[in-house]
Amino acid sequence: MIFEFPLPNEPGAAQARFSFMIRVTLILALLIAGCGPMTIPAIRPLDPEQQAVVDGMWNNMLTPDDRLDRDLLLDVILINQLHQLGADRVRYVAIKETAAGTVTMVVDFDRARRAAGRPDSGTFTVTLSNPAGAVIRRDVYTGNEVLERAGAALRPEPEGSGNFFFEWVRRVEWQVRQARITAATRPVGG
Repeated sequence: MIFEFPLPNEPGAAQARFSFMIRVTLILALLIAGCGPMTIPAIRPLDPEQQAVVDGMWNNMLTPDDRLDRDLLLDVILINQLHQLGADRVRYVAIKETAAGTVTMVVDFDRARRAAGRPDSGTFTVTLSNPAGAVIRRDVYTGNEVLERAGAALRPEPEGSGNFFFEWVRRVEWQVRQARITAATRPVGG
């Protein structure tokens, strides 16, 4: 059983409880910090300590390889968001048929490339193809670009700096950006 602890007087009891509490704390911290289900098309990398905990979770779950039954394996992956959290490589593909053609959205992430400092370690690609499959448009965003834009688009009005004029300008810029985002989903001229 996953949450089975040794009796208080057995060897390893304190370590088992401590390990469990570290995992619970890490998972709660990540969920509170916004690392829950994928809500933006980018993977937020973990720091080395968080990555070590996730790696340990996988090793524990799969040692021995039949330790978890089918249902428990799915439950553990879902509850801990292990389909993305701490993954070494991620590739998600979403396809949407539109009047303009087929939109294919691809999220790619490779932790090893990121560790090597490569700028292509995470990308979000949006491709529009006509009915014959010819590419009409392709836009590629880096993972950092997506995370920055998402942070700017999802946060409320900018925080105050104390400078009335500067705050007024930032508030107007924020409102214009929000109006453009809303208008982008409306019919042209509507």
